[in-house]
Amino acid sequence: MCDLIARALNGSNDKYSGEDINLLFDLCCQHRVSALVSTVIDPKCDGYDRWENAFSLSVLRKTYMDLEREKLIDFFKEHNIWYLLMKGLVLEHLYPDPHLREMCDNDILYDSKGYKLVKQFMMENGYTGEHISQEVHVDEYEKKPYFFFELHKNFFNVTRDKLASYYCRIEKFLIPVDGYEMKLSDEDFYVYMIAHNYKHFIDGGTGIRSFVDCYLYNQKVNFNKKYVVHELNKLGISDFENQFSTLANKLFSGGVPSLNEEESEMFLYIISSGAYGTKKNYIKNQLKNADKNSYLLRRLFPPVEWYKGHVPFCYKHKWAIPFYCVYRIFDRTLKYHKRIKNEIDIVNQIDNKS
Repeated sequence: MCDLIARALNGSNDKYSGEDINLLFDLCCQHRVSALVSTVIDPKCDGYDRWENAFSLSVLRKTYMDLEREKLIDFFKEHNIWYLLMKGLVLEHLYPDPHLREMCDNDILYDSKGYKLVKQFMMENGYTGEHISQEVHVDEYEKKPYFFFELHKNFFNVTRDKLASYYCRIEKFLIPVDGYEMKLSDEDFYVYMIAHNYKHFIDGGTGIRSFVDCYLYNQKVNFNKKYVVHELNKLGISDFENQFSTLANKLFSGGVPSLNEEESEMFLYIISSGAYGTKKNYIKNQLKNADKNSYLLRRLFPPVEWYKGHVPFCYKHKWAIPFYCVYRIFDRTLKYHKRIKNEIDIVNQIDNKS
């Protein structure tokens, strides 16, 4: 997979048609790189239609999302709300074709002063929302079949102490583009990208696509690395960035990479994670610092700091926490009983193995 990604990024005409083509497709789908890899698959091979469909779906999804996003941007401008395009909306332009960077959602940072207006606009345009509140850092809006927006008021949840503290005054990082559109400097975008990847990495993991993004950014963007290292040191993640970017360069520079033990361990972890991490990886990471019973107890009754980022009302009015806990247990059990059972099963499996 990594070899074919390297071929696709470098515009190789060498097409692939190995016997493992179906297994390869499944793995690429897990990591959201099937559209990218489809460009170096031999059209004559069995099962090529799956690759062709993956590319077509990526084009279709992006086309619709671009149109839908323009409506939202027009609304921002009409109501004097500044906004900043995030993550894949910036990174897609580093790919040989923007359609090759598969995305499930659009991430946009916006002026939280416009929260009520934006919420009304999204609801009136057929979106349903989760975790929507004036005080949480991101609102999630969905309209089937293709549309999913994450509208951010800040980059990180307040429970991410160092990361949230670093970005507590988000406006100081913003550079006006034209009118109400904002951007980050090349250096600040890279710092945020690494911080975002780090957050996923220590939770449930992150996938190959994140390494493709990192590789392309280092190859195509001429940024001030001294400034970047200085800022990453503030966040305590400069070593992570060094290992992350080094591994990305080894994976996609062509040829069979020679990985040391630490890099091999990271590589196996990301391959097992899929594009967005897994619940199993998340639980494993949590159990490094807690036993099984402590983990389950914390899931039932989160620590007070959890409420700060997820239920701000309870954090401000701590008398409400016991009542919310009872409500949460019944609500989650009714809505997500299968998911809860699966999580308990994973905890027991990990505990038994250890």
